[in-house]
Amino acid sequence: MTGPLKQYEDRLQHWQQILETEDKRYRQISDIRLWTVIAGLVAAWWSWPWAVLPAVIFFVLIVWHVRVDARRTDARRGIAYFTRGLRRLDGKWAGTGSNSDRFQDNNHVYAADLDLFGRGSLFELLCTARTAPGEEMLASWLLHPAPAAAVRERQQAVAELAPQVFLREATALAGDDIRANWRVKTTPAFPSYAPILNGIVTVAALISCVGWVMGWWASTAFLATALTALAITYLLRDQIILGLDALESSTRELDLLVRLLRHLEERTFETPLLKRLRETVTGSSKEVAYLKRLMTLADTGRNAYLLPLTIPVLWNAHVAYAMWRWQERHRQQVDAWMQALAEFEALSSLACHAFENPQHRMPELIDEAEFVAVALGHPLLAAAQCVTNDVEVGVAGARLVIVSGSNMSGKSTLLRAIGLNTVLAWAGATVRASSLRVGPLAVGASLRTADSIQDGKSRFYAEITRLKQITDLTVDQKPVLFLLDELLSGTNSHDRRIGAEGILKALLARGAIGLVTTHDLALASIAEMDTVIRNVHFEDHVENGEIRFDYKMRQGVVTRSNALELMRAVGLL
Repeated sequence: MTGPLKQYEDRLQHWQQILETEDKRYRQISDIRLWTVIAGLVAAWWSWPWAVLPAVIFFVLIVWHVRVDARRTDARRGIAYFTRGLRRLDGKWAGTGSNSDRFQDNNHVYAADLDLFGRGSLFELLCTARTAPGEEMLASWLLHPAPAAAVRERQQAVAELAPQVFLREATALAGDDIRANWRVKTTPAFPSYAPILNGIVTVAALISCVGWVMGWWASTAFLATALTALAITYLLRDQIILGLDALESSTRELDLLVRLLRHLEERTFETPLLKRLRETVTGSSKEVAYLKRLMTLADTGRNAYLLPLTIPVLWNAHVAYAMWRWQERHRQQVDAWMQALAEFEALSSLACHAFENPQHRMPELIDEAEFVAVALGHPLLAAAQCVTNDVEVGVAGARLVIVSGSNMSGKSTLLRAIGLNTVLAWAGATVRASSLRVGPLAVGASLRTADSIQDGKSRFYAEITRLKQITDLTVDQKPVLFLLDELLSGTNSHDRRIGAEGILKALLARGAIGLVTTHDLALASIAEMDTVIRNVHFEDHVENGEIRFDYKMRQGVVTRSNALELMRAVGLL
C-alpha cells in the first residue's frame, strides 16, 4: 500500500481533473440551454405546438445541469479535504481546521497548558468530524481519560479504520461547512381525534373544489370546507407551530446526517466497538430521510403564495402531525443515533491521524504509574523540526525528574510532549514515539499560568491555585502525572526553594510522578536529598556568535546559562 502522501496527491489530482471536466461540461450545458430557449421562442412564434419539443429538451437540460453541478460540488469538497490533509503532512495545518475555542477552559487542569484547543492545537490537528456532536465527543476524549478497557476498544477500532481513506473521503463529500447539532424538542400532543377530523376535512375540501371547478355545485361548499379547515388550524395552532419547529436543524443538515448515517450503516466491521456503533444506527438513515422529506413539505407549507392551496387541505396540520408521530416513535433513538455517529466521527479523526503518521505507534496501556517512552516527540511539531528523546518517569525509583537548562533549550517542549502524548494515549490514539508504556495517569500541568486583571489574580496566585488543583488530583492515591514549568518563579529564591521542595515532596508522598523545569540550580540540588529524584538537562552552545540548540536531553544538572548571550543577541548588552 502506498503511503499517505502519495495517496493524497493522487486523490487530489483525481478531484482536480473531475472539477476541470465538469466545469467545462457545465458551461457547455449553459450554452445549449440558451440556444434551446431561443429555439423555443422562434418555434412558438412560428407555431406554438412546435415549442413543446424545445421545452422538453430544456427540462432535461435543467436536470442534467443540476447533476453536473452536484459533481462539481463534490469535486470542490474532495479538493478541500485532500488539500488540508497534505497541509497536515507538511506541517502547515495551523488555522486550516475546526474552530475549537468553545472548548477552551482556562480552569481545566491541563487543557490550556498543553494547547488542546485553539489555533494550532491538538484538536485542530486531529478533528475531521462533520457534526457538532462529533467535535464534542473528540473534545471530551481529550479532556477526560477513559478506563483502560474502553481505550483498548478504541485502539482496535482506530487500527481498523486507519487504512480506510475512501470512507473518510466519502464522509468529507457528504456536506460542506455544516456543523449539525440535532436536537428534538418536546411538543404538545395532538388530540386523538385530530388525524380523523383532518382527513375528513381534507377529503371534503378536495371533493368540493373538484365539484366547483366541474360546475356540479356552487362555490359555497368549497368555501364552507375552507372555513372549517381554517377553524381547525386555529384550534390546533400550538401543535402545528411547535410541531413544525420541533427540530433545531435544517433540511441541509438532515441531508448531511442521512449521508453520514448511511456510510456507517453500509460498512462491515470486524472490531466489537465498530460493530456496536453500526448496529445502533441500523435503519436510522431511512428514518431520518423520511423526516427530511417531512421538513421539505413543512417548508412548502410556509410559502405565503401557496396558503390559498395549503390551508383548505390542512397541509400544515397533516405535516405537523406526521412530524409529531415521528418524534414520538424515535425520540429515544435520536440520542442513541447521534451518540453513535459522534463516537464514529471521533474514532475516524483518530484513525486519520494514525494513517497520516505511520511512524507513530499505538501505546501500551499498563496498570502501574509509569511513563516510559523511546524517541518521544512533540505531536504538534512538523517532522523536520521535531527532536525526539527517551523519557522514563516512575521507573527504577526515578519518580521525579528535574529538568534544568538554558532559555529556549527545549524544557517546556519536553513537558508538553509528555503531556500531549499521555492525553493521546488515553484517548485511544497513536502517539509520537517509537514505543510508549503509560499507566492510568491523571495529568496536571502548570506551564502557562498568567495574571488576570479581570479576575484580580497575580501570576503567582494563579500558579498556586493550579498547584492546588494538581494536588487535589492525588486524593485516594490516584496516579497523577504532574508537569510543572519554572515552579514558583513568581516569588523570591528563598521562599521558592522551601515552597517547591515542600510541594514536590507532598506530591511524591501521595504517589504522584512528574517533571519540573527550572533555571534555578538551587532547585536542582533537591535531587541530592532523595533517591527517587533525578536530574536531567538541555544544553546550548555558541557558534559564530549565535546560540545553537540540539534539544537533546542529557543526564545531570546544566552547568551554564545563556541569559547574557540572549541579551547581547537582542542588543541589550
